[in-house]
Amino acid sequence: MKSKRVITENPLEAPELSTLQLLRGALASGGFPPPSMRTPEDEARIAAFFALHQLLQLLEEFRKACARGERVRLAVAERGESPSRIVVDIAILDAGAEGA
Repeated sequence: MKSKRVITENPLEAPELSTLQLLRGALASGGFPPPSMRTPEDEARIAAFFALHQLLQLLEEFRKACARGERVRLAVAERGESPSRIVVDIAILDAGAEGA
C-alpha cells in the first residue's frame, strides 16, 4: 500500500521538534571551554549540541523548501555504526525527480 504524500507548509510543527530546539539551547548554555579544560560532561554536551545544531539547520532548510511549495523529501542513509562512531547522511531531495 502506497502512502499518500501530504504537502505541508511547516513540517517542523511537531512538538517533538520544538523540544529538540529547546534541548539545543540547553546544551549550549554551558559554553565551550577550551579542549584542555573540558570535563567528560562538557565533551558529551558539546557533541550533542553540534549534532542537534546541524540537524536543526538542515530541517530548517527543509521547512523553507516546503514553504516555497517545492516537492522535497528527506533521505536518511546510515553509512556506518559502531559503539564509538556514527556516520549518517541526511539530504533534502527533489521528490518530483525520477527515482526519488
